[in-house]
Amino acid sequence: MTEILDLRGLPPPEPLVRTLEAVEALTEGEELVVLTERRPVHLLPLLVERGLDVKTRELPDAHEIRVRR
Repeated sequence: MTEILDLRGLPPPEPLVRTLEAVEALTEGEELVVLTERRPVHLLPLLVERGLDVKTRELPDAHEIRVRR
């Protein structure tokens, strides 16, 4: 199952904090899709350090981060 977490409009550091909380609940093979207004440069290394598979892409109205355990 893929969960979508739309964090657009939240002030820093809310997107980072909420994403880190959400990825802790992921089980093996689950995916989380996070939508933010800008590229989360501080978040990406933290996800990689946790051994998660991370892919990003720019959308017309958001930055998408796909995180898989």
